[in-house]
Amino acid sequence: MKPTYDTDEHPEQPTANPREYTPPSIAQEEDDDDAPSLQLEYQKPPIERLPYPVADYVAKSAEAIGCDPSMVALPTLAAIAAAIGDSRAVEVKPGWIEFSILWTLVIAPSGAHKTPAMKAAMDGIDDEQRKSFERWNKADTQYQEALARYTEKKEVPPPQPPQLETYWIGDATIEAVQDRLATNPRGLLQKRDELSGWLGSFDRYNNGNELPQWLEFHSGNAVRTDRKGAKPLYVPRGLVSVTGTIQQPVLQKQLSGTGDDAENYNNGLAARFLMAMPTEQLRCWREETVPPQFRKLFRDLFASLLALRPNIDQETGRREPILLTWVAPAKEMFIAFVNKNGREMRAFRLASDGFMRLGAGRPRANRGIWPSKFAGPRIS
Repeated sequence: MKPTYDTDEHPEQPTANPREYTPPSIAQEEDDDDAPSLQLEYQKPPIERLPYPVADYVAKSAEAIGCDPSMVALPTLAAIAAAIGDSRAVEVKPGWIEFSILWTLVIAPSGAHKTPAMKAAMDGIDDEQRKSFERWNKADTQYQEALARYTEKKEVPPPQPPQLETYWIGDATIEAVQDRLATNPRGLLQKRDELSGWLGSFDRYNNGNELPQWLEFHSGNAVRTDRKGAKPLYVPRGLVSVTGTIQQPVLQKQLSGTGDDAENYNNGLAARFLMAMPTEQLRCWREETVPPQFRKLFRDLFASLLALRPNIDQETGRREPILLTWVAPAKEMFIAFVNKNGREMRAFRLASDGFMRLGAGRPRANRGIWPSKFAGPRIS
């Protein structure tokens, strides 16, 4: 697929047409009607609804890797959500404000290109994290020099250590996450190539007491921590997006609604994830690569998102997001989505007591879970 040039919208900038790319094993499908159905057939991911340049980058990355576009799109959306952080929020209606928080999960077997797809999706936020570490290392060197001068002469005010701007975290305890949020109030991305380790970590130190706090992170609620011998910690908004991959048998064990792990279904953990389970692709050599101009546009997007700032009170330091409101067509789409989603949820509950139970009992039916429309903010 050769990139085309849209000289009206983006002059002199290469753009790929996401509609041109269909993975080899996925046939074109007609749009479903509005009637709720329990048949969870795989739906071709609507990457054409992603904003520029994300749709282009996702299409080119999936083509180069040889994977379904959803494997790149879902972690990309979570990374974008974390990059926006507390700088912006959507006012769904007066009194209902939603922050940019997404938990995404790609379900695929071993050898299905999960790692290269995740790497492609994280390229933008990883690039900014590298730059942040470089700035911090330089500032820390200057701090150590200033501290040595102060220790020797004590003729100047003591220097203050630099704070590292952290955008994503990997394997971390809940205490470490809370500490990072205290110094990075914008928010964080929890990313794990294999999310099974994260799902299995909730009771590694304190008999499952970490899970309630993670559920609070999904809602962006305040974080309050009191530790013996330490100052109380308070974060007005704990914004943490999550992304990763998992194999289906592990998913059924850790998030199913049956057996010993039913708690992770009943407590709402499973429902917080936006999931995709694409059909497996044939592994073969692919000559395609992601052109440098596409990668640059993708990285520039994250630099721009991380440069967004909320309103900050000069006296108290309180951070308040800049609120975004609906345009009429978007609100109409969102209302239609809410109503249709409500009917589908009721159908699933009446017939199978939840889609995760259905997936556990009929693994082949759960071929893909992907929104038919990008219609608005997350509903929790």
